[in-house]
Amino acid sequence: MKFYPKLWLSFFGAILLAFLFFFGVSLGLLGDMPEIEDLENPKNALSSEIIGSDGVVIGKFFLENRTNVSFDEISPYAINALIATEDIRFYEHSGIDFRGTVRAFASLGSDGGASTITQQLSKNLFSRFERPRGKFGRLLQKLKEWVIAVELEKRYTKKEIIVMYLNTVPFSGISFGIDAASKEFFNKRPLELDVNEAATLIGMLKANWKYNPKYNTENSQSRRNVVLSQMSKYDYLSKDSFELLKKIPITLRYRSASSLGMAPYFKTHLGNQLKNWCKDHGYNLYRSGLKIYTTIDSKMQEAAEAAVSKHMSEFQPKFVKAWGKDKPWRYISNRAVIPNHIEDALRKTSRYINIKNELGYNHERIIQELKKPVKMSIFTWQGDKDTLMSPYDSMSYIKKILHAGFIAVDPSNGYVKAWVGGINHQHFKYDHVNRRAKRQVGSTFKPLIYATAIDINKFTPCTEFPRERTVFISGGKEWSPKNFDGKEGGIWPIWKGLALSDNLITAQIMKSLGENGPDLVVQFAERVGIDKDQVPRVPSISLGTVELSPFRNGFRLQCFRQ
Repeated sequence: MKFYPKLWLSFFGAILLAFLFFFGVSLGLLGDMPEIEDLENPKNALSSEIIGSDGVVIGKFFLENRTNVSFDEISPYAINALIATEDIRFYEHSGIDFRGTVRAFASLGSDGGASTITQQLSKNLFSRFERPRGKFGRLLQKLKEWVIAVELEKRYTKKEIIVMYLNTVPFSGISFGIDAASKEFFNKRPLELDVNEAATLIGMLKANWKYNPKYNTENSQSRRNVVLSQMSKYDYLSKDSFELLKKIPITLRYRSASSLGMAPYFKTHLGNQLKNWCKDHGYNLYRSGLKIYTTIDSKMQEAAEAAVSKHMSEFQPKFVKAWGKDKPWRYISNRAVIPNHIEDALRKTSRYINIKNELGYNHERIIQELKKPVKMSIFTWQGDKDTLMSPYDSMSYIKKILHAGFIAVDPSNGYVKAWVGGINHQHFKYDHVNRRAKRQVGSTFKPLIYATAIDINKFTPCTEFPRERTVFISGGKEWSPKNFDGKEGGIWPIWKGLALSDNLITAQIMKSLGENGPDLVVQFAERVGIDKDQVPRVPSISLGTVELSPFRNGFRLQCFRQ
């Protein structure tokens, strides 16, 4: 065997050059690299979770919807699908799959890439480091990933690397990590995923949008079958099971990650309350992964939201039918239509302001522009509807929609157990439970009239009153309430008057309290928790003309137009 000095010198020189190049990369001489502390304590934006009194997560604050889980909280199917599809030699290499790299170079990438799970993790964890452009830039980036991957393998076990990868990898626009993805697409914890569901999610890693099972079902099913095939190929799945599973369609239980989830109005109120606290204590509400424990009961919240949806969806068509083409925005005193009500509402919209900035302040011209049809999505109780409608008509449509506020409070301690601030947070942001949202409480005030009379006059539920009209003198004027249907006559016990919300019986009870009856009712109302000086001292409060906030005073379902 001949000795070729130049050949061996070139060989060892190449090895030395490669070593120096890698050493330079690891020191950051060819671009920023993470510090050792970053590798040992990688930081990611974590969702802050809102937890109900029963331990159920009812919502999150997040920039990236991400919650970390442990290895034992992930389905083995997901682990096996990941290894079979992304890195079959994961347990054999130390961050770089040299066999796969040689194969990738030999086939020019046509036979698959060589990026290991650890390299992909390095990309996920340290994506903030700028990636140079061009071929040399991409090569340099790949070398950086190799260096980081090797360092990660030194510091973490294989289990820890898999967990970090599955906790950081993006599955959709804002859902990061296996926990968020499991809940978004299947409404399950990651440990509960079956083999088909796990394969579907792992299949998304190749291209999130292209293989999204919600929006690209056929692509997703095809990709899922590729993952199942890989699992069968590497004995994570029997061939018979593969043949059976690949024929099963994907079944989603989709919950949008972008939605606010349960209790969205409460979440918004809570977020406003926490901003200063987070600032004072050095936390970021959207990145720090806080656990926020609340008094909300998830089952009560679900029941409250369902009740509002059920009743309001029933009331809305009745309201529309009752008014027909008439305008319901009217003065209470004389029932006259409020002039320019729609125009005044439009003045506050961003669309009006943008047109004003573009055309100058010419109200009539702006209104004419707002009467031109445009494409939009509007709220209906049957779901959002895409339509062609002018912003002017859209405002008229919105003003005919009934809204509601609902709050349930534990009277023994004041804990809020359910909070429904409106009918649809996506379309209507205003929270009708907040302190400033005062509306006439109507018949929900009547129990306080009855309670005052029982307390002072010692009435019992069986005390009887004639169901006839009575006259009050208030401010020098006579006032004589009647029932909506005009019916009267007979003698009723007060329990029946309350049960059927009869105006005549309620007025009789108020009358029984004497001339200072309104004062007595107000005093009783303040005793039981209604804010001082909120209730006018007039006889008409017996029918609920007082305006109060559900937040402060615990009144349940209120219906009104926005």
